[in-house]
Amino acid sequence: MIEYSLPVPPSTNAMYIKGRIKSPVYRRWEREALWMIKIDAGGVTFDAPVAIAIRVPYNPRRDLDNYMKVTIDALVTAGVIVDDNMKRVPVKSIRVDRSLQDEIRVAIKLVDE
Repeated sequence: MIEYSLPVPPSTNAMYIKGRIKSPVYRRWEREALWMIKIDAGGVTFDAPVAIAIRVPYNPRRDLDNYMKVTIDALVTAGVIVDDNMKRVPVKSIRVDRSLQDEIRVAIKLVDE
């Protein structure tokens, strides 16, 4: 299992400009998150089905689903997981962790088929 601490991603509303253009806020978050993932991953790539568990800080105004998509996309971009389709990531979970404030925690582990 590998665990990462990443900065809290921007909300979905702040991620794109005019539909598909990444906003400066999103690009800044992505750059920082990718750097942190690459440092922590040490070149590890999961090329088998994995379970991804994400813990996020309490924020009653945020939609939990928004954390999942952007975080998993960053894991794919960083090369930690090969793809984020259902075959590669059959198990996803997210929960609120009131002890967190300015970060999210991501855990990845292999799953049995």
